[in-house]
Amino acid sequence: MSQELVDGRFRIGQVIGRGNMGEVHRAEDLHAPEGSPERTVAVKTILRSRTGARIDTGDDAKAVQRFSREVRITRRLRHPNLTRLVAGGIDERAEGLPFLAMEFLDGETLRDLVEEESQLPVSWAAAFGAQIAAGLAAAHAAGSSGSSSPFLPPPPSNPTSPSSSPASWNSSTRRMT
Repeated sequence: MSQELVDGRFRIGQVIGRGNMGEVHRAEDLHAPEGSPERTVAVKTILRSRTGARIDTGDDAKAVQRFSREVRITRRLRHPNLTRLVAGGIDERAEGLPFLAMEFLDGETLRDLVEEESQLPVSWAAAFGAQIAAGLAAAHAAGSSGSSSPFLPPPPSNPTSPSSSPASWNSSTRRMT
């Protein structure tokens, strides 16, 4: 999918994560001003679970409705521990490809941090847990249950794995974003 255009707006680059439901790519938002931090985004393309084939949105109206509901809910989410949705929908120019374009968070993943520092201080683990819980509470308050969608998996056991979430650890602020 490298260098493909999604929604006529996002130039797809390298894969930065994979999961059961799709791939996350680093991408360039051609609508954002050149040189601005908003120019780089993460675009998740939703694929058929486990097979990697694209979902046939033309044959599954129910799946399209559920995905559209998730996009509407995700648009309403505003919380410091959740990524901001830039755009989302079904790209008819790309054979009905469901996608989510989110702010790109560049940083160290929690997985990387744990590999480097296998015994995290209790205070760090508590801070991570509190931030994860706050983000999940905001998502649930907005109506997202995660498990109600065939496209968005339930909250991952490793919330910062690139294949499951774009969250990352910002070492300068000692905060997970």
